[in-house]
Amino acid sequence: MKNIKLLFALLFTGYISFAQAPQKFNYQAVIRNGSNALVANTAIGMRVSILQGSSSGTAVYVETHVPTTNLNGLATVSIGSGSVVSGSMATIDWSAGPYFIKTETDPAGGTNYTITGTTQMVSSPYALYAAKSGSSVAAGSDTQISYNNAGVASGSANNTWNDVTSTHTVTGTSVTTNETITALAGSGTRVVGVDATGNLISLANGIIGSGSNTYLTKWTGTSTQGNSQIQDNGTSLSINYPPQALSKFFVYQQQQTATGDGQHTLMGYRDRNTQNIGSAYSQVGTNSGSAGLSFWGDQYSFATAGFNYNDFNRCGGTLGAEYSGAYWGSLGYKNSANTFYGVYGSNAYSNGTGRSANAMAQGVGGGFFGVIGTMSKGNVVGQINSGSVFSSYNSGNVYTLGKNVELVGGLNDTKTPVYAVTSTESTIYSKGKIQLVNGEAYVSFDKSYASLLGEEPEVTVTARGNCNGVYIASMDKNGFIIKEINNGSSNVVVSWISVGNRIDNKIDEATKMVSSSDFDKNIQDVLFNDGSDLTGKGKAIWWDGSKIQFGTMPESLSKTVRSKDDSRK
Repeated sequence: MKNIKLLFALLFTGYISFAQAPQKFNYQAVIRNGSNALVANTAIGMRVSILQGSSSGTAVYVETHVPTTNLNGLATVSIGSGSVVSGSMATIDWSAGPYFIKTETDPAGGTNYTITGTTQMVSSPYALYAAKSGSSVAAGSDTQISYNNAGVASGSANNTWNDVTSTHTVTGTSVTTNETITALAGSGTRVVGVDATGNLISLANGIIGSGSNTYLTKWTGTSTQGNSQIQDNGTSLSINYPPQALSKFFVYQQQQTATGDGQHTLMGYRDRNTQNIGSAYSQVGTNSGSAGLSFWGDQYSFATAGFNYNDFNRCGGTLGAEYSGAYWGSLGYKNSANTFYGVYGSNAYSNGTGRSANAMAQGVGGGFFGVIGTMSKGNVVGQINSGSVFSSYNSGNVYTLGKNVELVGGLNDTKTPVYAVTSTESTIYSKGKIQLVNGEAYVSFDKSYASLLGEEPEVTVTARGNCNGVYIASMDKNGFIIKEINNGSSNVVVSWISVGNRIDNKIDEATKMVSSSDFDKNIQDVLFNDGSDLTGKGKAIWWDGSKIQFGTMPESLSKTVRSKDDSRK
């Protein structure tokens, strides 16, 4: 049988009239379906039964309701005011308990009750119990009885009324509006009940104290109460600060004067004795210490946000780290040079500061995975890389719109810009020199060079001394033979240069895409900055299985598919 999670509450307002107590009380329950998802903002069918003796006892009263749950799946019904199926609230003897409330729910609003729950009523509804207890006190219509704190412990346990000035009639006896009840010894306000014979009795020790408007109370002593740090103005809740109109819940940690670190305004802590895999990356499939959830949301709204005034440096808005600081990263960071970073990360090695304790190290500052691994756009500089072994490694073709410039170090720390040789073809070069022996020499290509040649190369040879001249007698992909003209026999040195197409010299699909006339403009439209332009709109980029596409993202790729249990659908 499916279960229902219940939030049980008996709520009373106004005053109690013992002669004719209201035959109803409020009941609340949080409704979840068979998949444990909230049934929110939905009209549901509910059958309520009051069982006597046990959770499977006799139903002394049954009624039905069709309430509507709120955003949090909470349903509220007034038991006693529904459509009566059997029994009568007025005939229930509440002193003959225990009693249990059984609820049966149809999330679809009908009478197919598939969700059942039973909860014991740990105390009988006071007004109904008083009405059935045989109390000897009766009141006329519209009569309110109030009690003061002048009661004494002596005298009869029954009610004693002391006349003062004005009077009203109670069971035929004229008494004043300021009455004193005996046998209610103690100080402060007492909770008053009626015993089985109709006598008033004190149910609890006196509670005294005072407080301020909107503050929740707390125990300031064993029997006294005062203000807590929590305030509730009916709209917002706050701790240690007045409620804020823009925040449903606001916490303020005022002027930290204690020395030391590890100070937090809010802290979430979760524990688990047995490991569980939470790899679904969804609201119902992820385990976390704290989580923020924004239903639907506005533009530029976020589930979780962290802000910092950044009065100092080396601080940020949000920190994600291993418990002991072995690695960490920040969103919105101001570093030691007062430079602002959108994202700042460090594998932090062993002590949380980014310093390595020895020559060995591991960790990646930032890892990004997707159809596009990373994209960056700077108003002045797009990207800066630095590494002690190498600054960057690219696996795959690299396309650059602009010159390739290397800064080659020279003497006295000078740097000379040199430019890459460019060609409309994918070519490979080799060069060298060799000495003729009796007017002839064989040049063997380096194996690496030969393996990259896609075809027989073009070779130029030049004699570096007096001779009849030289020419290439024969050539293949492995080398070539040089001979002196007119069968000369000199031993001069010959310089040579070989240029050949690379084995991968072909126009591939990627080259066709990036060389398209509108490719760069599309990329610039993709690199649109939502943070600086609130009126413009970026262009989407996606892979359709064979080609990079730009424009409006297809709905099949942009729409989030909700599960059947998602109450937002």
